Order: sequence, then C-alpha cells, then structure tokens
Amino acid sequence: MNKTGISYMACGKFMFPQRLVDARRRLQSGDVSSEQLHEVETECLRDLVRRQTEAGLQIVSDGCITRTQWDFDFYFGLDGVERRYIESGHIYQDCDLHHPVPCITGTIGFNDAHPFFSQYMDLASMAPAGVETSVLLPAPAHFLLWLLMQDGTWKSVYSDFNRLLGDISRTYNETILKFYGLGCRHIILEDRSWRMLCHRDGLKRILQAGYDLHQLTSSLRRVNDEALQQLPAGLDIMLYVKRLEVGVSREMASRHCGAISQIVFGHSNVPTVILDMPDGSEDSVMSIISHLPAGKRLVIGVVDGRSPQLENMDEVAAKIRAARQVIGDSLRGITVIGGFKRESSSISTTAFLEDDQWQKISLLRRLADAV
Repeated sequence: MNKTGISYMACGKFMFPQRLVDARRRLQSGDVSSEQLHEVETECLRDLVRRQTEAGLQIVSDGCITRTQWDFDFYFGLDGVERRYIESGHIYQDCDLHHPVPCITGTIGFNDAHPFFSQYMDLASMAPAGVETSVLLPAPAHFLLWLLMQDGTWKSVYSDFNRLLGDISRTYNETILKFYGLGCRHIILEDRSWRMLCHRDGLKRILQAGYDLHQLTSSLRRVNDEALQQLPAGLDIMLYVKRLEVGVSREMASRHCGAISQIVFGHSNVPTVILDMPDGSEDSVMSIISHLPAGKRLVIGVVDGRSPQLENMDEVAAKIRAARQVIGDSLRGITVIGGFKRESSSISTTAFLEDDQWQKISLLRRLADAV
C-alpha cells in the first residue's frame, strides 16, 4: 500500500523462464531426470521471488511456474481425480491428442499430500521477512462448470448433483484451511465460469447442454460461497473474475450487466473481487462496478499482460480515477489483466518476453503512486 491508498499486485501467472521451458522439453526427451527438473524449478522460483520483491510487491506468489496447467494440475492432486490422456479423436475437436485431462473416478475429496502444499512451502521459505505470500487456485465454480460441460461424465460417480456440489465445496474448504495452517494469508480464486456465461459461444454451449441459466448461476455462486464458509478472519480471499466482456456485443453486455454484478458481487463470503478492465470496456465495467455493495472491495486489471507494448500512463490513470469516483475507497488496488501471456499448453512461451512483465509491474507501481 502507498500514500494513495491503492496497492499494486500481480494476481495472475508469470512467464515461464526460458531455462525452465528448456528443462521441461529435455525431460520429455529423456535428457534430464525429474530430480534435475525440480532443481531448475527451484532456481527459477527463487529468482521469481527475488524479482517480485525488487519490484516492490508486498505479496509474492509462485506465478504458477511450477505447474504445467494452472487449473488441471490442482484437480489432478485431489482425491477422486485421475490424470487421463486423450489418445484418439476428431481433428476438429477442441482438445489435443495425448493431452492430459482430469477424470472423476471416485468421490472428490481433500488430499493432505497434494503437491501444491509442498510447492507453497518452497515459496514461503524463499520470501523475505515482511513479504507475504499468496496462492492462486481455480475457483470452485470454475471446477464445477468444467465438470458440467464434460457430457455428464461426473454422473458415473455422482447420481446426485447436490452431493457433487457439496464435495467440491468441502474439498476446497479443507484445502484452503490447510494453506492457512502452512502460513498462507492470501488466496486468489480464479473464476472463468462467469466469462463463459457472458461469451456468445460459451452461453450457446451451456444452453445446448440443457442447463437452466438461473439454476446454474445460483449453483456456481453457491459452490464458491460454501467453500469459503467459516474461514479464519485473518485470511484474505480474492475472487478473480476473468474478462467478462470477451466476445460480448454491446446489446448483450447491457442486458447482462445487472445480472452479472448481482451474482458476482453477491457472493456472501468473498470480500474482494478482482475484475479485468481492458481497453474499450470502460462503460460496461463502470456500469458493473457501480453495483459493488458496501463492505466489498475491488481490484481492477488495467495493464495488459498479453502485449509487450506499454500502455499510455495518462490514459490508464484516467481509468483508475474514474473507477475511484464510482466506488471511492472500495478500490483496493490495480493489477495485470489476466496474468502474463503464455501458451495454454503451458511450456511454450510467446513473443512476450520475460523482461516485458517487469516493465508492466513497474508501470503498475508508477500508476499506484500517481493516482
């Protein structure tokens, strides 16, 4: 936090360092062992923590660099979920062959030996005194909607939908409490389910699958809220809602604005919401954040993590000031939109270079000081 009362933070994912990308490729070709890969991951994580600290971030994360898939890797570590590989399919399917996907093979449950816990302990051991740590997890609603869109495969284990919802909530609750016991005080839950509900193609898929939108949105909010029940008062929970405007026409954005704000901001157990604010979306986002209830806080994504080009500082500062005029001191901070760009299959990077992300963080720092 600075004198303006607005913090700047890195809520999403960081780029994979090139040496880590190379090490993972060499593991696939059999040129390095898993132990050697782990050594490289540890070195890269230590460097990432150092760079975050030097950039002035008061909350550091592992940037998901120890994961290959930011959300699936979490599911793979849960009880009742197995890693399966797609070995055949149609060329037009939206899934790669030999690609690992979660498969529900039993009751979903908490796993005390989940690899994310040891990864967090590595992170915590590297954080300097006075610097806090955070963990990014896919939100319960994100997991639930993904399962619901898998052609009913969850029904091979669950005959009752409410039992599925309850097991997901309970698993998350126990997982979050475990992180708290390990010393983590900041949990970010990335939730792309609301984005799918706003996107034309996503909405079409949901309707074609036969789901009632009112019941579905109620279930998504419920699974999040039940997962966050009775948590310690000192635990900072942030719900990261991804890019609501993607693929949405002005008419649809206007029509869904009230519903989106009521559902997202209506979570009972979410004190802070992170909301992306890309270029060209100011009107729709301002309309949404105007519905922020008293007692809740907002972090807005204002710097694009997909493009190496630096934004115009004056233009971005004007957006932040406009948001502050709408919600006042409820504006908690600013962040990068969507984390830093990398391939969805996750070990390949893009034209966005490692140093570019630190230029973006530096811009956030200057913006926080300026507004």
